[in-house]
Order: sequence, then C-alpha cells, then structure tokens
Amino acid sequence: MGSSRLARRGQAVLGLVLALLLALPTAAAAEPAPEEWTASISGTVVTADGAPVEGGTVAVFSPGDAPYAGRASTDVLGRYRIDGLHSGAYTVHFTPRWRVDLPQWWTGLPGGAVDQQDAVALTLGTGQQVQGIDAALARGGSISGEIAKSDGTPADYPWAAAYRQVVRDGHLVWSREATSTERPYLLDGLPPGDYALVFGTTDTSSSTPSVYEFWEDAATLSGARLHTVVSSESTRIDARLSSGATLSGVVSSPSGAHASSGYVVLERQWRSGDEPTDNELRNRYGSRGDSVDGAGRFEITGIPAGTYRLYARSGSASAWWPDSPSPAGGRTITVTHGAVIEGYEVSIASTMLAGTGTVAGMLRAGSVVSALPEKWPAAATLSYQWMADEEPIAGANDSSLRLSNAQAGRQISVAVTATRTDYYPVTAVLHPEVDLPVVGVIPAPDPRVSGTPVVGRMLTAIRGKDIPGVSYRYQWLANGTAIRGATEKYFLTTPAQAGKRISVRVAWQASGMATVVKKSATTTPLLRDLVARAVLIEGNAAVGHRLTLRRSSWGAGVAYTYRWYADGAPIRGATGTTFTPTKAQVGKRITATMTGRKPGYTTKTVTAPATRRVLARLRV
Repeated sequence: MGSSRLARRGQAVLGLVLALLLALPTAAAAEPAPEEWTASISGTVVTADGAPVEGGTVAVFSPGDAPYAGRASTDVLGRYRIDGLHSGAYTVHFTPRWRVDLPQWWTGLPGGAVDQQDAVALTLGTGQQVQGIDAALARGGSISGEIAKSDGTPADYPWAAAYRQVVRDGHLVWSREATSTERPYLLDGLPPGDYALVFGTTDTSSSTPSVYEFWEDAATLSGARLHTVVSSESTRIDARLSSGATLSGVVSSPSGAHASSGYVVLERQWRSGDEPTDNELRNRYGSRGDSVDGAGRFEITGIPAGTYRLYARSGSASAWWPDSPSPAGGRTITVTHGAVIEGYEVSIASTMLAGTGTVAGMLRAGSVVSALPEKWPAAATLSYQWMADEEPIAGANDSSLRLSNAQAGRQISVAVTATRTDYYPVTAVLHPEVDLPVVGVIPAPDPRVSGTPVVGRMLTAIRGKDIPGVSYRYQWLANGTAIRGATEKYFLTTPAQAGKRISVRVAWQASGMATVVKKSATTTPLLRDLVARAVLIEGNAAVGHRLTLRRSSWGAGVAYTYRWYADGAPIRGATGTTFTPTKAQVGKRITATMTGRKPGYTTKTVTAPATRRVLARLRV
C-alpha cells in the first residue's frame, strides 16, 4: 500500500515537471547575438609553479566600463572563456581565489603587472576569438614579527599595516596592501615593491590605538624607512614602539574667564603625499582628545609623533588654537615621540551672524554715500572700512564717505565689522543696489568770451587751463540760439549776428567723469563797424580869425560831436564846427576831433591835423 502511493505520487511530480518543461521557450526561438558582440577571449590561469588556479576570476575592462565589460571563473584546470565582447581595446585582470597568490594585469609578458596603469591593452576585432590570454600568478611576499611597547613588553593588541607607493592619475599615493591584528603580526600576499610599515597598539580591546608610529620611529609615511618586498619571500621585522607624547593646557575666553566644561581634540594633519588613500589610518590615528575640567584644564596623552591642530569647544564657544574660528586660521603643533608639552592656551569665542545692508547715495564725486546695515546683532559694535575696487581707502572709517575724483571709475563698497566681547568678529561687505563705478566731476571754471563784440571781429572762448585726459566741445550762441557751424574755440562774427548778444557754451568730457557743460555771460549787442572819414581844419591860425572843421558824410543817421584843442588840451566851450582863436591860444597849435555815433554801430572819433602856431595878428 505504501509503495503504490509513493509510485503514484512520483508519477504526479514527473507529470508536473514535464508540463513546466513544455511551457518553456525552445533554444531555437532565442534571439541571436548581434554580430558586433561576438568576440571572445580565453586562456589558462596557473600559479608560479604551474598548478591550475581553480575558482579564480578573470575580468576584462574597457574605457567607461562600470564595473567591467565581462568576466568568468576558472575551472578545475584553470581554464576560462569570456564571450559576448564588442570589438575594441580591453585590459585583462586575473584574481586568485586565495590571497597566497597575487592578482595580476595582463601584459603579454611573463609576470604581468601589479598595477592597472602598467597593463597592456588587448584589441579585439568583430567576432574575433582570441586564445592564449594566460597568466602565471606570482606568490606574494610577506612580513611578520612582534610588536612591543616602549618598555619592551609585548603589545596585547598589536596592529600593523603595509602601505605601497603607487602612481594613480599621474600622482604618487600610498595604497594599503595588508593589515594585521594578530600576535605576532602577519602581512602576507604583498605585491613586489617598496613599503612603509605602520605599527601600533591599543593595550585594550578598543579599536583606537593608544600609540602608533611608522617604521623606525618616523612620524609620517614619507619619512618612514622603506622595506622592499620580493615575491615568495618572507621577512621578519620586529617593532618597539616609542611612548606617546602628552599635551596640556587651559581653555578660556578672550575676556580671560576659564571654561568650566567642554572638550579638546588634537587632529592629525596629513601633509600632501603622506595621506593614505584609504580611511584606515585616518580613522585609527586621526585624533586624540580630552575633556575640560572645571578650571578649564585639559591633558591629552598617548599622542603619536606628527603634526596636529588643536580644537577646543565649550557650549557655543569654540576655537582652533590659538584663537581662530576655522582650521585654516589655526596654527599647527609638531609633536615628537614621548614629549611632554605644557602651557597651551586656547581662546574660545562664540560666533555671530553677519547682517546685511546696502550703500545709499549718488555715485558721483562730491556726493556723500552712507552704509545702511540691516539685521546686525544688537549688542555688537559696528566699524567700517570703505573700499574702491576692493582696496581699502585710507582714513575712510566712518559710516559715510564723501566721494572724490580719486574714486572715479572705481566701484565703491564698505566692509562692516561687528565686534562683541567673547565673540568672534564678523565682517560683511555692503554694495550699492546698482553697483556702478563712481562718476568723477571735472573741475571746470566758468567760461568767458574775449574780444570786441563787433561784426567781422574774432571772439575767443576762454575756459581755463588744459586738464590732462579732458577733451572740450564748443558751441557759440547768438541771443541764446546756437550758431550753425560755430563749434570751435574761435568765432569770427558776421553781419548775421549784428545787434545780438554773443555767448559760448563749453563742454568738458573725460572717461569715467561726468560731462560738465557751462555757458559764458553774454557780450553787449554785436555792433556794425561805422565807416569814418578824415576831417580837416580850414582857415588862418591867428587871433580873431575863424577856423572851420570840414568833413564829408559818414552816412545817413550819424550824429556828430566836436571838440577843439590847443596843444592837446581841450578848449573850454569849443564844441562846434568852427572856432575863433583868442589871445589865450597864441603860440599854440590847434587841433579838433569829430565823433560819429549811430545806433547799432560802433562809435568812431577822428582827429584833424594840427594847425601852425596861432599868431597874435595875421601878417599881410
């Protein structure tokens, strides 16, 4: 009964399996691979003594592959095959199953390469089947030994690491190849090369070593003595650790009050070229610290040799030694093996937030601009430093600034600094809402017109001394209206301006300066030139004989006036066209002037030639 039930149950299971198999698609229905993805590589991976490497991994990489273009595992005979590769260039990497043998990059030469930058690319054509991409994996070297504390006793919890200097992206970096926490320590599977060794101990089950150093008491990776590892060779190196250093001091505020709580941290500073590529060394050896007691005191022990920055914090106040809010402003501390360093004082302060604001005022020489700070700490004191193109202006430390031509063409801003007891100063730079360069003002005097305002005469625009970098433009005006074409410094008047008042408008122009335009005072109305003619004295120059001034017409509308003279002195009452000499003029020469006046014309005066000397009586 039991056997028949089992038989029936087996038949049911078999039927179900057959149904599932019939439901699967046949291999003939599968989509064939595109022709360009049909290349392959194959080969064999063995150890240095020729034994097959079973369970190893072979991977191919091409530029941009993430993480690889293809891979395969080796069989019991160490054979592998990678199909479905596109045409192109590839690098090939071999990884053993066990760490005893070393990974290798294919080069086509015995031994291959340890690092990818030394690999040789393999180029595949479309559908190409490349065989014989083989590798003989070398056996790694090893380093082992004991780690002792500074007193010579064995370290209870030793730690060792081996770092190899390699080239990556054109730079030398330190790459960790092996780590050991055994006693004695063992660093195996090391590729050939030069190594810096690191030794440490915790003396507890904690992951943070109480002290560490690089081989032969060095403080940095680059300062360590290098050890050369050869394939398949083992080396014993014992290490005796130096005692850690001690650093102590006090934490206080800028006003002198000691912190009553808080902590300090001593952070390791890795020099360029000394920093490991992984976080192992950074995490284990990155910092040391201590709490701050009620009197602000601290003491950090077990410090490995090296370069550090000291950070302190209490409540909201903090500092990087000696008194900086940022690591960049803090100073470094160099610690040597076993040193006892005392007296470090860290001045901690709290941080304020800078406010905002703007600069108000006209950006023109002679104008006053003012800082308008907004939302700054109420208890803080504000100070100012005005700047032109980000350069401080000497003596410009008020909240306002009168601009001058020294700032012409430059952009104005003001640095506002807030200070407060036991707080770090904070600075923000304020700018005008429309941040344009300052416009300068040219020191232009009032222009004036030089010359006689008569038709046909030359007038000159006087506008002061030449100013370097300044150009000038002129416009002559008649009764305030521009005279067409009259745009030079000199202007020759014409009849078209007769009776009009002449002025000149001068514009001063310079780069970065506001154009200055000024107008001169006007002249008197421009006069026509009255044409004068000569006059003569007719008659005998003797007492009692009349002299007459003879003239020709100077034109219609001219009014005349006369004046007689004896030896150049005016003769009282002698203002007509005739004059009869008296005894007072005996022996003197007589002359006369005639002046012509006409509206809109110049006034002209002519003088008649002098007579002979006046006789007392006329000789017959």
